[in-house]
Amino acid sequence: SLLEHTRAVLARLRDVAALRPNLPQRVGFPRLWAVLARGAVVHDLGKAARGFQAVLRGRKRRWPYRHEVLSLAFVPWLSEGLTADEITLLAAAVVTHHKDWAEIEDDYLAAFDPEDDPLIDMVADLSPQDAAGLHRDLQAALPRWWSEMDWPSLGVAQPALLPWPQAQAALRPETIRQQLRRVAAWVKGWEERLYDAPDPLAEAAALRPGVLLRGYLVQSDHMGSAGVAALPGPPPQSAKAVSEAAGLPAERLYPHQRLAAAQEGHALLVAPTGSGKTEAALLWAARQRPARLFYTLPYQASMNAMYDRLARLFGRERVGLLHGRSTLALYRRLMEQAYTPQAAAAAARTLRNKAGLAYYPVRVFSPYQMLKAAFQLKGYEAMLADFAQAAFVFDEIHAYEPRRLAMMLETVAYLARHYDARFLLMSATFPRPIRERLQHLLGVDAPIRADAATYRRFRRHRLALLEGDLASPETLTHIRRELEAGRQTLVVANTVRKAQALWQELAPWAAAQGIPAYLLHSRFTGEDRLRKEQAILQAAGLGQTARQPVLVVATQVVEVSLNLDLDVLFSDPAPLEALLQRFGRINRLGQRPPAEVFVLREVDEGTRRVYHPGEQVERTLAVLEAETGLPVDEARLQDWLDAVYTDEVLSAWEAAYEAEAAEFRATFLAGLLPFQGNPDLADQFHRLFDGVEVLPEALWERWQALHAERPLEADALLVPIRWYQHEQLAARDLLTSADGDLPPIARVPYNPTLGLDLTFR
Repeated sequence: SLLEHTRAVLARLRDVAALRPNLPQRVGFPRLWAVLARGAVVHDLGKAARGFQAVLRGRKRRWPYRHEVLSLAFVPWLSEGLTADEITLLAAAVVTHHKDWAEIEDDYLAAFDPEDDPLIDMVADLSPQDAAGLHRDLQAALPRWWSEMDWPSLGVAQPALLPWPQAQAALRPETIRQQLRRVAAWVKGWEERLYDAPDPLAEAAALRPGVLLRGYLVQSDHMGSAGVAALPGPPPQSAKAVSEAAGLPAERLYPHQRLAAAQEGHALLVAPTGSGKTEAALLWAARQRPARLFYTLPYQASMNAMYDRLARLFGRERVGLLHGRSTLALYRRLMEQAYTPQAAAAAARTLRNKAGLAYYPVRVFSPYQMLKAAFQLKGYEAMLADFAQAAFVFDEIHAYEPRRLAMMLETVAYLARHYDARFLLMSATFPRPIRERLQHLLGVDAPIRADAATYRRFRRHRLALLEGDLASPETLTHIRRELEAGRQTLVVANTVRKAQALWQELAPWAAAQGIPAYLLHSRFTGEDRLRKEQAILQAAGLGQTARQPVLVVATQVVEVSLNLDLDVLFSDPAPLEALLQRFGRINRLGQRPPAEVFVLREVDEGTRRVYHPGEQVERTLAVLEAETGLPVDEARLQDWLDAVYTDEVLSAWEAAYEAEAAEFRATFLAGLLPFQGNPDLADQFHRLFDGVEVLPEALWERWQALHAERPLEADALLVPIRWYQHEQLAARDLLTSADGDLPPIARVPYNPTLGLDLTFR
């Protein structure tokens, strides 16, 4: 019933508020929860209209009005004691809890002739008997709700309900029109103020109340409609809770883990791969006592792996996964638990939706999910509200090129400044320009670093620069010798095309020797890539009991996505940060003598295309020249990076970063006006970050068969490609446009062994 839904929304709002009891004072809006509670009570009362009820009961196909507009007539019922500004913001949140303000304004605030005025017809559709019944029900329910939900403990007194004669008098078109005009004046005034302001971003604090009101009302309404039970409590709030969950007693902590556990506020963490950075991050997060914890990673495979890891620590009921393919990832995990395909698909969608509903205390997602708010996707206020007083862990921050990194770090600074969010950013290495900007943006004096003893334990590699190219006959012979010696060998190329060619050269020879060989890159279907990753992990992951020779040929996807532990590396030249990640797949825990990592000196056209401009690769090779033949001292990696980021390399990086940061502040963050999204910016977001997926023509019939019965499994037949590759296919008439549920079909070769062939022969 309407009253039951109202109670559910109010209860979920109470849960949200209990997670952030001091937020109203922190954001300078002391009656935030009081205003929101009133909004939760009145937000859907417009559904009492006879036409709307007839639709719910199947007697009519549609009601031509917006129930949330009619709900404005009920705002005076609970407005006693509020200021004029608070009433305006309350009305704005109520009327926009489904549609953006621009749509509401266009349809309901024009100058209508009396016979065409929708407000007159809407109010006429509300019977006096139903309105009186609502009033009686609320009069009885409000004291009960306030008592059982214990709102007074949050400083929110039960609002007084307007007596029936005055309440009945408020139910007229002019009440709604007056509320709409107040909202219109507020929005227009702020649009003009932001347009004229010398620094529009400085106005963000004044706009926070509107953002939080709409955001938390939308959150609570969605959770109430979804039948979500009481929200779980906050993430772990003590080092003891984290240590017990991780099975990590205090006496076994590394020094950098103890420092992280004691750090109040933002922090940077620099420590070797395999030295417990994840545990350090969780200890740091517990110290912050956040409302919610977000663990961010750059790649879907690494997000999936972290989701599994955190779910083991804290329980799957407390951890959510949110990325472009998270429904499919959750579906696969459920299929391993004896679910039927239909039940697994339904459960996976529910779990994914709960991750988007601000339900889980801990969520694993990509930074691009965070950026959706800055790009003003519809309902972005709910995202910003979710981030308020949250803790964020950014892992592998080095993985982003400067323009995307600029967007992320500007958003980080915005959330830290205006929404009381806290951030830990960690990596095995921080290039100096990234480190300096982070320290400036977050006010951090110096990073937390692993100590010298820890670094000595992690001397895992011996570096050698080799002449020539990765695909040269001499290098291929060297690779074969390592395999013949029984070593697990990783070969990393900078382009998919080169990786495919290398595999075609090496795999037949390996097969003749009885050595398993695997090819991994980004242009496989989700189904094939998962199968390959699982096979590679089984053959060459951490914890192998018997080490047998194996060949893995891969691209950059191997850098952070798989927890591998091979014996030797052959790599194309690349920027130092990328090379260090590739090194991290070799002798991962340092339990064997230093392993050989070979880097080729020749910089081919593919490398220049991927890592443009090429000076960073050239400078990396120059820095590594003095280290060839020596064990890699990870304590000196920062010095290596600082030597790379000088002169032209530093200037190019800073120019790209600063240009994007300035544009992002001006175009995105400075325009975050609540109660409306920005469809134009939303299109930009999807082109920048979502990429595009295509269906190989060879899989069309299988996709059709699966889509009818198991649509999530059908999605696993798609291949991700870049937007420029999509445009190249279209320009060559090799792409069939998407139609309805049908994805774009790529008329190029595909097979499960090599992947998608984009050589356009």
